[in-house]
Amino acid sequence: MNRLAVFLLLLPAIPICGRRIVSLKGNDTYTEELFLKRLRGEQMLSQFRFVAVSDNPLTSDYGTFPRIIGEVINKYDVREFHLSLTQGFWRTAEWGIAPQPATPSGAQLYAWFDGNAESVDERWIYLVNSLNGIFCTSLLQMVPSLSSSPQFSFLPRGLAISTDHRFMRYGALSGENVCTENLTPWRKLLPCKETGLSMLLNPIKLYSSMFHSMSVHVIRVCKNGTPPCEERVRVELNLNMVSDVNLRYRTLDWSFIELFARKVDSKCVVADSSVIIFERDRKSLSIDGPSKHYEHDGRVFYVYDIGTMPSSSFPINLIAKYK
Repeated sequence: MNRLAVFLLLLPAIPICGRRIVSLKGNDTYTEELFLKRLRGEQMLSQFRFVAVSDNPLTSDYGTFPRIIGEVINKYDVREFHLSLTQGFWRTAEWGIAPQPATPSGAQLYAWFDGNAESVDERWIYLVNSLNGIFCTSLLQMVPSLSSSPQFSFLPRGLAISTDHRFMRYGALSGENVCTENLTPWRKLLPCKETGLSMLLNPIKLYSSMFHSMSVHVIRVCKNGTPPCEERVRVELNLNMVSDVNLRYRTLDWSFIELFARKVDSKCVVADSSVIIFERDRKSLSIDGPSKHYEHDGRVFYVYDIGTMPSSSFPINLIAKYK
């Protein structure tokens, strides 16, 4: 599904502490987005996406890019990796096409390595151990004897030196339970943990939802143009959740308080872009006035550019009412 991207060119005036954070950011880029959509079965889909791109090769200086991830991929010569933790099953017949990339229930990890192919198994073990500790999971069962190297199912999603399957490892644990202990370290990777859209990440609402999935995708990208180019590292953190309709009140009305039991109290000062996008459904409704709206292939998107909103606009509790 194509989604609308809105990028800010200017940041509003911020306090001294905010200026210090921005100075530490350097030329790294950081964007955050929340996409809301009513599914065919009347449930609400919430898709959070946080993306940080390092402006410089990962060394001792880190801006918005999470240091712990940079240290792991440098130490074990990891080209890219993709980790997902999913609770529940996506009901395609009822909800439509799943958010991409789709993830299986439980834990899934696959990675591409640089360097010597003969040491990939050893480095895979170290990567699994490191991510197991970072995200408080049970990934240790993904030993080489229970992992695989698919030849045709996966290709690198970022800049690739090689597509030789000997440099790729894949592991999955269908019985892995996703709990609060996983959300906390995932959230700590964000440069704004208590401001901006991350304020809506409520573990109680998340783990009581019909379906939820969180993932981390680390790839290599071009700083400018197309290859050959200067390489940079990009981390994308996605969180998807499906909330059931409120049968107690027999209404389709929703709000941030209803979905997340929270409001957005303040903006993330280091975000180059911070937007909320709501895809309007066919049912008649009234909703708080958006910053902009767009139409594409018969679909209507309302865009709330919270990064440009004045401080007086906060806290934000988006409300939609159906007739």
